[in-house]
Amino acid sequence: MLKQLNKKTKAIIIIAIIIVIATIAAIVVNNLSNDNNKDPNEAAATQTAEPTKRPIALPTHNTETTEEAATVSAAATEEITQTASPAETTAPTAAPTDSADVNEMVDESNTEAGIDALQMKEDTLKNQDTFDSYISNKDYDSAKKLLDDFFKDNSYANNSLATYKNYVTYYESQGLYNDSAIYQLDYIEKNDGLDNVREGSTHYQLLTATLQNIPDFSDSRLDTIEASVKCWKELEDLYTANNDDEVISRTKDMIKNGKETVTAYLYLVQSLRSKGDSLEEAKVYYCYLAKDYTTLNQLEQSYYSMFSNALNMLYYNDKITSDDVEYLEDEFDYNNYLK
Repeated sequence: MLKQLNKKTKAIIIIAIIIVIATIAAIVVNNLSNDNNKDPNEAAATQTAEPTKRPIALPTHNTETTEEAATVSAAATEEITQTASPAETTAPTAAPTDSADVNEMVDESNTEAGIDALQMKEDTLKNQDTFDSYISNKDYDSAKKLLDDFFKDNSYANNSLATYKNYVTYYESQGLYNDSAIYQLDYIEKNDGLDNVREGSTHYQLLTATLQNIPDFSDSRLDTIEASVKCWKELEDLYTANNDDEVISRTKDMIKNGKETVTAYLYLVQSLRSKGDSLEEAKVYYCYLAKDYTTLNQLEQSYYSMFSNALNMLYYNDKITSDDVEYLEDEFDYNNYLK
């Protein structure tokens, strides 16, 4: 039993770092829904947590991947509204002896992550001005070099709309619409997943605009995207009509039958929240958080951070009890719950 508690204590410290940074991210990320990244917990994420409550320990599977799991979405505002790259936080080398030590550790981590995020945003905006200047002057060689040297692999810009939009601008300002379409399809497939595309996605809207210039363009991935858009539009209409039972039934069937997309999880937790079923909502978060963070794509990682934050907000805001938390951590069969 002591061994188990020590393990849980380590997990708590790691998750404490994640949650505090994630709370900041939830404030910075204005509206993820426009980019396939709708924060399902806008109300919960803005409320203040009680300092006496500890973060919920995530499934053991993810306590082993400390640096990857201790990350959070941090997006710039205005034009750069897609989820940005999580800022890594170093895990503590030893468990604190009391809650004061934990709070101090989290505060220090929070400050460091905030500074890093601001620096990443500043670097992105500076290079954005340079890129815009190159495009304006039709210096496409310099623009391409800046895209490849900075935007392509920059952890902030690459996971925001900056990189995506800039590549589209680079290609289409030269009339290279086929190249633009192929870039966008490759990006969506890698970073979002073709089955997660929704009608309101900025990626989808930009791709649609591009395709209007090349009516004969053909790619089998377009069929998958259109099927995805249709699927999520139907669920969105059901959710808007307050038909939560049907949304819950459909999304659970999707997850059970092999279409285990993060968007299915999103609609499932939204409808569970609408019904006021907080413990079931918490269970769904816990199932998703049992996934190996390192195997998730960009969109999925963004939701990992948001779902982790939302799970703890249920506890901090008394939507679930301490007994519920103990059940999730010690008894809940998260591997088979949605199977």
